[in-house]
Amino acid sequence: MAKRTGKRTILFENKPHIISYGSALGKKEHEGPLSAEFDRYITDSYFGEKTYERAESRLQKTAVQTALDKVGLKKDNIDCILAGDLLNQCIGSSFGLREFGIPFIGLYGACSTMALSTLVASLLVDSAAAKRAIAVTSSHFCSAERQYRFPLDYGSQRTPTAQWTVTGSGKIAEIVDDFAETFDAYSIDDRSEHCEAGRNLILAQKLKAELESMGASVIMTRYGNASGITFRGRMALMRNESPDLCISIHHDSSTAPTVNGFGAFHSTVFSKKAAEFIQMRTYNAGIYAKVEPVRWHYFFLARSTVCPVVLTENGYISSPADFAGIKNDGVNTQKAKAIASGVADYFNSIRNL
Repeated sequence: MAKRTGKRTILFENKPHIISYGSALGKKEHEGPLSAEFDRYITDSYFGEKTYERAESRLQKTAVQTALDKVGLKKDNIDCILAGDLLNQCIGSSFGLREFGIPFIGLYGACSTMALSTLVASLLVDSAAAKRAIAVTSSHFCSAERQYRFPLDYGSQRTPTAQWTVTGSGKIAEIVDDFAETFDAYSIDDRSEHCEAGRNLILAQKLKAELESMGASVIMTRYGNASGITFRGRMALMRNESPDLCISIHHDSSTAPTVNGFGAFHSTVFSKKAAEFIQMRTYNAGIYAKVEPVRWHYFFLARSTVCPVVLTENGYISSPADFAGIKNDGVNTQKAKAIASGVADYFNSIRNL
């Protein structure tokens, strides 16, 4: 249960966290410097609807569906949704989200609605009143003009310093993660040559050697025992050591033996750049038949905000082609060199920031 520790401070006991997000915005916002960070944008202020208010409702619906799709959740997996906008009776939210059939809590905080809905959703999740909650808000330049200033049809001349309300919607989903530490079939048996834990350690040790040869100080989470330190223990280690970067080494598996390749994942925005450098170096090394684009995922360790965290999936144990490389000492050395070079590129890129 959340506890108040100060006049303006609340401590969450169960540590609710964000597992997904979605956004949809207008043409003007898409033309700005942050356009690459958003999921969807529209070029028509009506968004294919008959009114601006309906367009705003559709923005909310699009943002929510985008966030659900990212983590493979359905509307039935959500316990409640907290939403608001700038219109009377929050009609942008209530009409936009009613098709989901999720219990709805309308909020109005004007420009603070995103923070307000996130806070209330966190309190609901932390108290176990909800397992998963959605926080969403929106605004639309054209509907806000009608609500607060002059309808666009009036033709009023705007001054150069007039405010411009954002056309867009943003949404996050929150969930308390009890995190059962599970393993796939290739991870369990330490005696098998397919044991992921053993393969991870081999590559991690090679990467440690490469980074140390560059002058880096490297902390390993384990050196031999396959069970090693728990995931929550690794998070605690990161908080205690405050590293500049964390690389999580993994190997993937699939029920389809034809699935193969390398993947680099990030969960926080400030981890994305490091993941991109590692992915690019690995691609250029020509080690894998397939190198996936950098992707966002809510992997437990990658959620840490202590430092940038990059999780790498270094081939599929279930793929005969990939596994031949996974077993090859020389190929593992190439993989370690590529990742280490990506790490060096990342630090060189931020050296003068």
